Order: sequence, then C-alpha cells, then structure tokens
Amino acid sequence: MEYFLQFIYVACIARLRYALKVISDSDKFFFFLGWLCRCATSLFIFLGIKMSFNFSTTTESIASVGTNFNINKKTSITLSHDSSKYFLATVKIITVYCSSISGSSSVTLKMYNQNTGTGLFVSDETGSITLDIDSTTAGSVQIEIDALLYSETELFYIFPKVDAGSLTIDKIVITYSTDR
Repeated sequence: MEYFLQFIYVACIARLRYALKVISDSDKFFFFLGWLCRCATSLFIFLGIKMSFNFSTTTESIASVGTNFNINKKTSITLSHDSSKYFLATVKIITVYCSSISGSSSVTLKMYNQNTGTGLFVSDETGSITLDIDSTTAGSVQIEIDALLYSETELFYIFPKVDAGSLTIDKIVITYSTDR
C-alpha cells in the first residue's frame, strides 16, 4: 500500500511539474500548486509515510572524458538504504563536478548495474555545464531525473561523455528519496 501511495504521489508531482511548465504565468496556479503540495504532504504524514532524502558520492575521478562513451572511462557509486540488497527509490538530482574543462558545454551520463556497460539503469541524461564564478575551466552539471527506479543491485557504474572537447569529472553526487 505504501509503495502504491508513493507511486501516486510521484505521478501527481510529475503531472503538476508538466502543468507548471505549461501554465507558468498564472499566479493563481502557483497558489493552487502550493496548496496541493501542502495537502499531499499532510496526507502522507497522516498515513505515516515519511519521505527521507539520501545522497551517495563517487569515490574516484574520471580524467580525459571525451565525446564517446568508453568502457574504460567510468566510475562506480553505491546507492542503498535500510541495508537492503536492492535499490528502490526516486532519483532526484545528479550533480557532476568537473575540472580541466576544454571546449565542452554539456555532459551526458548513462548508468548501468554492470561494469561492462550492460544492465541499463538510467539512459542518456544530458546537462549543461555551469562554470564556477571564479574559473573558466571548472564547473558543475545538475541533471534532474525525478524517476522512481528499481534495481536488484546497489552498485552502479556511470559512463560519461561530453559534446565536444574534454574534461575531468572529479566526483558525482546522486540525491534520492525513499519512504520509511
């Protein structure tokens, strides 16, 4: 029952986000959206469903990321919660921290549950590089996912590529929410 209600909640938020993009100039709509979100939050609290946010960080960097996916250019990340042996959560945001940026304006990521690039978990997700205020060669990318995902494993492999030039990925942070 809890997973069903979480699914309904995620589906409603996704539909509202689409409506928000379509009707972005209506003050009444923003008021209604805020009210609806507060009601949904109150309902989940009343039903005893609590959302908790978690994050995981990669431990190794990836140097000289080029314009093609490369089996040798990957990093691993463990996404887990409640010491379970599977992953079931809503992935919210992937943040990629970059340095040595040379001619690149975007980063594309794929996630697999096998280090050989098989067992697709997240398909091509692309985000624009935002340079740090005080640098022309360092920056970050934020990719919003907001998808409920399941995998029988907790260890994933991230394969990156850039649109042009090259860069180094210093670390990747993935934020996700789970129900408790």
